[in-house]
Amino acid sequence: PILILTEAGKKALEESLGIPLQIRKEIKPITIGDSERETFSLFKQGCKPHEIAKRRSLAVSTIFGHFYKLIFVGEIGARQCIADDVIQKVLLAQQQYTIKSSLKELKQILPEEITYEEIKAVLADKKLQQGGREQ
Repeated sequence: PILILTEAGKKALEESLGIPLQIRKEIKPITIGDSERETFSLFKQGCKPHEIAKRRSLAVSTIFGHFYKLIFVGEIGARQCIADDVIQKVLLAQQQYTIKSSLKELKQILPEEITYEEIKAVLADKKLQQGGREQ
């Protein structure tokens, strides 16, 4: 396709005008599907994350992704599926940054073995405990 500048676009280029952009962030609702339900069922039977992953032929990170969703909708709490020391490290790392610190910033200062999924799960749990939900 051939694109043509509008008159406003030409003027902005010629005069080096700043053009404010509106960024629309579409937030998809978090839903619990069959895979998350199967993970939850095994978890309720007492299976640990690594065992669930092995039984289901999934990555452990996928299981923690399921836990994140289950925490987000209030089915479980982080302390039920994530080690206390991991929770403490994530919360301590978050205190070192602003409230809106990015996952990447937190991941960079945490031990390598703590996954993005665990970080997300801990933060979702914290948000729920404070009375809100954030994706």
